[in-house]
Amino acid sequence: MVSRQTYSERCWPDTPEFNSVIDRWRTAGSVTLLSFIWKAYDAFCADVLSEVDCSKEDEDLERDVTQLLEPKIREAMTGYEPFYVQHGPYERESRAVAPAQPPQYDIAFVLWSNQRVMWPLEAKVLRTEGSVGGYINEIRSNFMTC
Repeated sequence: MVSRQTYSERCWPDTPEFNSVIDRWRTAGSVTLLSFIWKAYDAFCADVLSEVDCSKEDEDLERDVTQLLEPKIREAMTGYEPFYVQHGPYERESRAVAPAQPPQYDIAFVLWSNQRVMWPLEAKVLRTEGSVGGYINEIRSNFMTC
């Protein structure tokens, strides 16, 4: 069964690659985006994590952290970028037919001129340095297949 078009697909039928758009905006675009994220993370650590005992188990931790991080990313941005940051936008390109819900990104930079074009961020809470290797292997096997 084929999905019907969404409103955003009708509004923006073509989706140029985010990287080609950001490269025109400025060289090293990914570095710029990551600098916003790290600046926001530093502010998040100072303003939020410093007030919390992080050794305790937390309910809904990744979603809670990304929701708190998104405004910090917005504060790190200049306001003149051709994109904005959004917590929890839906990824409609690989959605199943209704009534299924489309997958959801943790955070994404969304192009103002074509809001179907996103540079998504996947959040992952890794409590120990030893768990990084396993997560990297999972990324390589599940997501980096081409």
